[in-house]
Amino acid sequence: MAQQGNMPSHSTSVHEATNNFSYDDSVVRIRAGNRVYKVSRSRLTQRSPVFQDIFRVAVRDGQDVDVEVQDDSRDFEDFLWFLHADGLDVAKFNETPYSSAYLRRWFSVASVAYKYQMDAVAEWSLNLFMRSLEDIVTTRTFGIVDVVQSTLSIPSLWGADAPQSVRGRMLARTALYKRAHRGANWMKNDIADVLVILESIRELELLAHAYYYLVVYRPRSWITDDRIRPIDRQRMLCGCHELSLRGFAVLSLPEDSDASRHQDRFLEQQGSDLWNLFDVEQHIPDARPVAV
Repeated sequence: MAQQGNMPSHSTSVHEATNNFSYDDSVVRIRAGNRVYKVSRSRLTQRSPVFQDIFRVAVRDGQDVDVEVQDDSRDFEDFLWFLHADGLDVAKFNETPYSSAYLRRWFSVASVAYKYQMDAVAEWSLNLFMRSLEDIVTTRTFGIVDVVQSTLSIPSLWGADAPQSVRGRMLARTALYKRAHRGANWMKNDIADVLVILESIRELELLAHAYYYLVVYRPRSWITDDRIRPIDRQRMLCGCHELSLRGFAVLSLPEDSDASRHQDRFLEQQGSDLWNLFDVEQHIPDARPVAV
């Protein structure tokens, strides 16, 4: 069974939230996407000050009105599952922590709970999500595209500098490192498949890592790889030149050469400055832009 981690404490105890189990309840209608849910009001309001405020104003002529939330219906349904599941349901679900359904559900719960200020639920759910991903990257085969997309979805919710986002970014970095040390045919996707993803969200430090791993660990194949765009080639050629000035004859290394593995020390020394090696505009300021 997967370890569930330390359970968080709610700011309001269950006895306080339910008036010591003595309260009146009602059914409310929630619309998320193309789905309408009829659920217990108390399940939503016990922990969420946002829903408390929503239902305080969602009344017309003394009657509750439908409430529409701007959430994906599948995400919201996962959130409702968590609110209605008992301890056995959660424990049973956590017995299969490496499935895509597991990862999706806990990220959905975390993102919706965070939106509605259920901070303890959001933190706990995200921790389950991250621990499962960390176990996958550490001990199992994995798809680099799936891992990068999953880990880098966190900053869109918590913000780029939040501890949760930093943890996700470090895991993406670890995944790139491990994928680089496997042969290009180890899994369907390789490092070249994440370049567009990293560029689209402006993760330039991780993009530089991806470029570095391609020129050092795929020194022959990247030149003819049709997944690599013209702008990527321009940056990587620039990086090869800069690396050669530092004594790295990367294009002379055979594919998967043991010698290339010694270059990782250089990567660690560069830190956040690694992007400077591949930044075409910095090295060739008058160069004409190349289409992506």
